[in-house]
Amino acid sequence: MDQLFTLWMRKACVQLDEARLEKFWKAALGIAAMSPANMQALVLFFFGLKTQDEINPLIEALRKSDPLLATTSDQAKELAYLVGGAVVAAQEKKEMDAAALLAASLICGSLYGARSGDFPHEIIEYTGQKLQDIRTSQLQYAVGALNDAALDKRLEDLTELLTPNINNAEFAKKLMLAFRSHRGDAHGRLRILANDLKRQAEESEYLWRTITMYSDIGEARYKELPAASRPILLGLDLSIAGPSPIPGPAAEPLLRHNLVASNEVARAEKSTIQEYVDGVPLEVRQRICSRFVSGRVSQVYPILHAIHTSVEIGKDGAWGSLYERRGGPKVGTVLAPERLALQILTEAKLYLHCNKPIEDLP
Repeated sequence: MDQLFTLWMRKACVQLDEARLEKFWKAALGIAAMSPANMQALVLFFFGLKTQDEINPLIEALRKSDPLLATTSDQAKELAYLVGGAVVAAQEKKEMDAAALLAASLICGSLYGARSGDFPHEIIEYTGQKLQDIRTSQLQYAVGALNDAALDKRLEDLTELLTPNINNAEFAKKLMLAFRSHRGDAHGRLRILANDLKRQAEESEYLWRTITMYSDIGEARYKELPAASRPILLGLDLSIAGPSPIPGPAAEPLLRHNLVASNEVARAEKSTIQEYVDGVPLEVRQRICSRFVSGRVSQVYPILHAIHTSVEIGKDGAWGSLYERRGGPKVGTVLAPERLALQILTEAKLYLHCNKPIEDLP
């Protein structure tokens, strides 16, 4: 059991013994096994955007692992730390898809740490630091490289099965050695190659966009679009570059930085959420909603939610108060262009992953 998980649970529960800690661990693994919708309902509770009554069915399910869960005066704190602990637990169990989904949901909901509020900010700091590690681990475990120990065990099992006939046993051994050196190795290499081709295709999309500086979403070159709109449109354009795991290809941070730093995308100074969103022409925002958002989007995706609210109201500058009443960060929150591009990129990839297969995009 990870030491950080133990530390967080001790902060959440004053009287914590080994038996209770084990129950917390099982409950955290239960969160990691939930559907994306249920995970994100807990993330909204983490940020104080859902009440305990609204997530009570999920709490009841988790009480199968820990009957005492959320039964004390510190129940909100306990649940919040448990949500963060689920990222740690999923990582330790090599459940990298679940770890990535939950970590990305926390990071998106926090506006990459810019959201204020009464929640454990140390968990946001941890998930932000670990998102790149999770990305690397996803690639490692998705490849499923050749496992010598597992093949050796299969060889031993088959040899033992055929020992009544030494000739057959010898033949089986030779057969398994051939399997290990040819079929298994080829299978592992093919999976590595397929993964590498996907990565290269996606990174090539980034590099090509550096040359063309064309926005698919904006349907124009970036320099022809309002300056305030460019970070949002760049993040959305990159989110549909390919089907890599959340939050993007391994080289994404460097490529994104180079794109945002270009003269056509960068702004001279930071801007607010409202200025960025209003900077995107209304017809482009409508296009974004039709392409990315089906119905009202939750505050796990604060920038997509802001775009959707602005389209719903239909008038620049008039949507901010409604957005904040629905739980959005202050529209006057100032973000750097690269931070905003990263935020909307992660939001869009996460939203598409959870709600809309990439193949179904128009």
